[in-house]
Amino acid sequence: MGDGVRIEIWADVVCPWCGIMNERLNRALARFGHDDEVEVVHHAFRLSPELPEDHGFAVTERMTANGRMSEADAVAASTRIEDIAHEDGIERYHVADGSTGNTMRMLEVLAFAASRGIDRAAWDAAFHAHFGTRRDIWNPEALADFADSIGVNGDEALFALHTRRFAEQIEADQARAVALGAQGVPFVVVDGRYGISGVQSVDTLVDVFERALAAEDDIEAVSA
Repeated sequence: MGDGVRIEIWADVVCPWCGIMNERLNRALARFGHDDEVEVVHHAFRLSPELPEDHGFAVTERMTANGRMSEADAVAASTRIEDIAHEDGIERYHVADGSTGNTMRMLEVLAFAASRGIDRAAWDAAFHAHFGTRRDIWNPEALADFADSIGVNGDEALFALHTRRFAEQIEADQARAVALGAQGVPFVVVDGRYGISGVQSVDTLVDVFERALAAEDDIEAVSA
């Protein structure tokens, strides 16, 4: 048996597949058990770093930009993701009428929360805030309120945003994911050896965790 399992997950708060994968990861961990032998670390991966940080854009607007997709197809694709979330037991999951954009500020707040010892719970709350309640994740003052709601000091979080204290960490997170071969998110690495790309089933995740705990060396990369 190995010395435990380290699970790293790269995600973006506005990535709807990431929210679903996060839910499945939580369910897989609950089934797996071994709480005292598991470490989960979240990392940032911005899907739209080229966009301005101060406001969001309608999901359908971005999906139809430059004629990439018709509005009807964009709504259908978003609704399909909502249906999958509902099938997974996520009661409210707004995608089609949601927002997307450059999440640098929210990711910095999540990095600040992690520095205060709140990581998994902060990401859970972030996905719920964005997809569940459509909370503002773009305005710094709104992000300070979010920080307060998850148990970290909102004023300190706002100061961290103003000083860009965690900006380099966000960039480094993304660079490391790319170096590991990630072309998008969600992206999971188990014990620094086993890569999991895309949304996977709870059964698949549990199987990888069990084999990692047993220190098996023959686990291959898992892709969607």
